[in-house]
This record gives sequence, C-alpha cells and structure tokens, in this order.
Amino acid sequence: GDATQRLAQELRRAEKLSAELAARDEGHRDIITSAQREALRQSSEVEKLRLRLEVATRTIEELKLELRVNVRAGASLPSDITSYQKKLDNNDEDDDEKRAGRDRK
Repeated sequence: GDATQRLAQELRRAEKLSAELAARDEGHRDIITSAQREALRQSSEVEKLRLRLEVATRTIEELKLELRVNVRAGASLPSDITSYQKKLDNNDEDDDEKRAGRDRK
C-alpha cells in the first residue's frame, strides 16, 4: 500500500520533470537554430560586401591604368581628372542610392 503509493508519486514526479526538461531542451534547440540562421545570414551579407569591395578595387585599378595611359598619351590632365572624379562620384551616388533603397526595405 504505502510503499506502492510513494513509488507511484515518485514516478509521477519523475515524468513531470522529464517533460519539463524535454520542453526546455526543445526551447534551447530553437534558440540554437535561430542563432545558426542569423550567423548564415550575416556571413552571406559579409560575402556580398566582400564582392562589392573586390569590384570597387578592380574599378579603381582600371581607372588608374586608364589615367596612366592617357597621361602617357599626353592627355590634358585637369579635364581628365575632373571626368574621372565625376565617374567616381557617380559610382558613389549609385552605391548610396542602392544602400538607401536596401535600408528602407
């Protein structure tokens, strides 16, 4: 009688504890999963920025090369530099507009 009742009580308590632990474990799994998802999102964002930097660096190298060629060919420097500056400014404005557009989303 008494011992059986005590055992049944212990069993119920153990089952309740087991259910609580399972629920907590599920919650932790959800937190880990969403953290992994966020890490993936951020790393793809970093990759996009790295690619944009690569493109910008290549553009700068091309402009430097073009400028050197034009200088060797005896181009009138002031107007050339002004046009390159405009080209660069336009690229910056395009990037700013794209960035602004993305931030609004």
